[in-house]
Amino acid sequence: MNGKPSAVSHQPSAVSRRPCASFHLPSPVFCLLLLLAACRSTPPPAPDPRAVTLARGTAAQAARAWEQGHWPAAARQWDLAAQRAQLVNDLPAAATARHNAGLAWQRAGDAAAAHARLTAAAELNAELGRTADRWRNEVALLQLGIDHADHCGVANRLARLRPLAAEIPEPRVLALFRQAEARAALAESRPAAARDALAAAFAALPPGSPDEAALLGTRARVHAALGDPAAAEADWRASLAGFERAGDPPGITSALAGLGRLLLAQPARAAEGRRLLERAAANYDALKLPAERDAARAALR
Repeated sequence: MNGKPSAVSHQPSAVSRRPCASFHLPSPVFCLLLLLAACRSTPPPAPDPRAVTLARGTAAQAARAWEQGHWPAAARQWDLAAQRAQLVNDLPAAATARHNAGLAWQRAGDAAAAHARLTAAAELNAELGRTADRWRNEVALLQLGIDHADHCGVANRLARLRPLAAEIPEPRVLALFRQAEARAALAESRPAAARDALAAAFAALPPGSPDEAALLGTRARVHAALGDPAAAEADWRASLAGFERAGDPPGITSALAGLGRLLLAQPARAAEGRRLLERAAANYDALKLPAERDAARAALR
């Protein structure tokens, strides 16, 4: 647009039969043209510095590797993203990248590397005053310790964190902390304590939270430990449905494995349980999670 109306005829009007001596734009249109002309004269914003673009691009590559299930590649890319974010002094992005690197190293089977990254993320978030993010790091460290049977480390961490739980600013993070408490109690064969912690987790969980399916899986284990297989089966199936709605392959596979183990222990339903566990083992193999695959296969022996 050049500020002139296009294809305007200056021949006599067929309606008025009078020559158009001049063309008057309606005032809103005229204002719009002035605005467009002003925008055309405004220079585009300067591009981000190359180092900033590189840091963001590395994080995007890491996220793609995670989505594709390439755990070691994702872990290395998140490590690089953290380094590059720190080089441009984007410390919140560096902390987030370290957290994500920890999760990726855990999926890759390197618990020590996962612990180091999550601890570094927690320390940096504490320095930055990012309380909610620091608690996400702490919960991830708890889950890591539970998954790798570090009972002493988990007990010490919980003893340190429990008195501070009132400071957790987000209900979702509080729910995940209570879930970690429940898992730790289950690992210590204290199902009643696990039940109480899980009740607190559900009470804190916001409606429609994507974490509900994971909490249902934990509650299924609690029901099974308390000797209520019917309630456990109901929760496993609800957990599976939740993960299916979310399109979460690792979650789906975890629910299949949990339900399969539950049914395998019931002679009348052992065949169904075996089929579910076989499917879970195949899924874990496709997801490149060999430890979980081997555990599912061992349950079939």
